[in-house]
Amino acid sequence: NGGNLISVRSLNKLVVLRNSTFNNNLWYFGFLWIGLMLDKVNKTYCWDDDGSEINSDWQIELFNNA
Repeated sequence: NGGNLISVRSLNKLVVLRNSTFNNNLWYFGFLWIGLMLDKVNKTYCWDDDGSEINSDWQIELFNNA
């Protein structure tokens, strides 16, 4: 079945992309950037007093999981 072959091939491509070092770095820096943006927003708008604390905890967890 040609359809199955195509889906297996594209699945393979996704796995290769996911495992490539460049792609992992891209994800890591992407999440890091999002974290920094959230930190900036928390500091600028001061939505709540615990905002920066919550965000720094979230960032530390990100570093540990990376």
